Amino acid sequence: MPTSSLHGNGMLFFLLSNTYETVVRTAVPFFFIASSFLLFDRKQASDHTQVRKQAIRMCKMYFLWSAIYLPIAIYGYTLSGTSLIDAIIAYIAYFFAVGEHWYSYQLWYLLSSAYSFYAMYLLLKMNWKPWQILVLSSGVFFAVLILTNSLVDGCGRVFTGVFYLSIGMCIAEHREKLATFRLICFPILIISLLITILTNNVLSKTVLYYSFFVFVLQIDFRDSVKYWFLRKSSTIIYYLHMMVFFALTLRSGIENRYSFANLVICIMICCFTCLIVLGIKPIRNSKVVRILFG
Repeated sequence: MPTSSLHGNGMLFFLLSNTYETVVRTAVPFFFIASSFLLFDRKQASDHTQVRKQAIRMCKMYFLWSAIYLPIAIYGYTLSGTSLIDAIIAYIAYFFAVGEHWYSYQLWYLLSSAYSFYAMYLLLKMNWKPWQILVLSSGVFFAVLILTNSLVDGCGRVFTGVFYLSIGMCIAEHREKLATFRLICFPILIISLLITILTNNVLSKTVLYYSFFVFVLQIDFRDSVKYWFLRKSSTIIYYLHMMVFFALTLRSGIENRYSFANLVICIMICCFTCLIVLGIKPIRNSKVVRILFG
């Protein structure tokens, strides 16, 4: 539900819409940082074979879920009146360069992760240090930002993954040294949040994502059953929510797809699916679920 679904003008609308956009756009960088942190936490960055395995795993999941979403992509090309040849060319181009198609927008995260983890694997194999990879990825990130002037609408954002994954790797490497920063991360989080809402500044966004993740690290409940349930639920919701949203769009029509009712129904269906998949043991332990959701 983007800000286009919010109507109004003036300062109040500006603050509400920017707050919404800022909070929503925190999710993907957080997932990137978390993916890398969880991979490198308790592992040495020099163990580059694990990074290669992660790249392969992301690639497999991207191919799998792209195939699952293919009928929706075909429906989208048919609806737009695109010719068969143009549709095939567009699909191939977006498949390898952008990572998304009609109502499978979330899959770009998998493509970006696959490319990024493999690039990190090659650099680690050449004995690059995590901080060196972070510096290089920062240069790539800001170069793409300058060249495309956008990293949020498919224009170059597939290159952002390596930057955020590098941040997660460095956090994992220096986790024990973060004790001092944890004392001040919440004020920094609030300040960077306010600056981002008011200015949409890329530097404040980076500080926001970093400080938010470090703040979340203080809530350590990895040994709790809730940790496993929430982590698995987030994976299921990530893969399924656009499929549910597509079905709701067919029901309500394109013009009403971002309605509050569709948002609530989508959340309810996804959460109910998580309860069924994870709550019923035969389903949870089935081969199909393991293949689809890992």
